[in-house]
Amino acid sequence: MYLIIKHDFDNMENKDPWFNEIVGYTEDEIGAIKYINEIIKDIKQYSGYDGSMYPYYTKRYIEKLL
Repeated sequence: MYLIIKHDFDNMENKDPWFNEIVGYTEDEIGAIKYINEIIKDIKQYSGYDGSMYPYYTKRYIEKLL
């Protein structure tokens, strides 16, 4: 199973500027890649003060609990 994680950035004061959110999951890696590609084409990315583009998405493999 793969978790889809959104990595975002917030320039507001008194907040941790980097935050992550689990936005979905898939059963296999190919499904995770397709999921990310579908999400990323419909969003507008912006540059954080660290020079990285946000939001971006990653996949993380986890063992399925029965």
